[in-house]
Amino acid sequence: MKRLFVLAFILCALASSVCAQQSLTNNDVIEMVKAGLSSEIITAKIKNSSSAFDTSPDALKELKAENVPDAVILAMVQSGTEVNTGTVVVPEGTSFTAVVLDDLSSQTASEGDAVTLKVAEDVIVDGHVVIKSGAVVKGRVTDAEASGRRGKGGRLRIGLQTVNAVDGQKIRVTGTRGKTGQDKSAKSVSLAAQGNIFAGMIKGDSVKIKSGTKIEVYTDEDKSIVIQPR
Repeated sequence: MKRLFVLAFILCALASSVCAQQSLTNNDVIEMVKAGLSSEIITAKIKNSSSAFDTSPDALKELKAENVPDAVILAMVQSGTEVNTGTVVVPEGTSFTAVVLDDLSSQTASEGDAVTLKVAEDVIVDGHVVIKSGAVVKGRVTDAEASGRRGKGGRLRIGLQTVNAVDGQKIRVTGTRGKTGQDKSAKSVSLAAQGNIFAGMIKGDSVKIKSGTKIEVYTDEDKSIVIQPR
């Protein structure tokens, strides 16, 4: 008899443990509302429990039809946001490669012209993709001069501005790797200085940058990015 009592006690303890670990569901919330518990109590329970809420539009309509208070529904939605997202800081100076999308020439470019590039490969920080392959990098022509008749070579420089992160935020970028305390006021990029040799460096010739040219890019600020779990 004593053994049966001990066994029953153990089974009850295990059952209680399993129940305690179960995530709250929409039905649990509806039952608490029907039981007459206040919004404050239900919200506190949601914030201090694991959850598996369905917050799709149809599910939200059902919750409203069951007279679940708006404050409780909001807590359910926010609970899902807190569980499913996190942040990663992209450090200043994070490098990646971008590709020029359109042909550029010192003969036709003008200062202020928009320049568009795309990221060549995913940028990963702490095991998370923070900038996707194909993300847009925006820039501007900062200096353009056509080649002259007296043998003066052309000149073409672009200034990089921003890249789109995975959460839609824009991160400032530059073509020069800055160091702490270093003056980074000159952020324009001479593509020839990045290892690309152009005919424009020879007297009398214009500078031409072909579509597909690769440029090394660096983030120009620390940026906290919202990421989704893997």
